Amino acid sequence: MQEIIKKLIKSSNDIQIKKNYKERQDELMEWLDKKKLKNIQKGQQVDVRDTEEIWCIGTIREIYSNSNHQRTLLIHYKGRSD
Repeated sequence: MQEIIKKLIKSSNDIQIKKNYKERQDELMEWLDKKKLKNIQKGQQVDVRDTEEIWCIGTIREIYSNSNHQRTLLIHYKGRSD
C-alpha cells in the first residue's frame, strides 16, 4: 500500500501535495526514532509484545549484536516459566 501512495505522490504535479507528504514522512521517522530503545541493559524491564501479540512486562536476559550492529534481545516474560 505504501508503494502505491509513493507512486501517486511522485506522479502528482501539485508541489504542495509533495511538500506535505515529505513533511509527514519526516515526522513519522522522527516519531519512530523516539520510540526506539537506546540504552538497554541486561536485567532491564521493558514493555514487549509476545508472539501472540499480547503486551507484557519482560526482562532483558541477553543482548546479542550482529556485524551490522543490529541487536537481538532474549526476553523473559513476567509470570511465565523459563
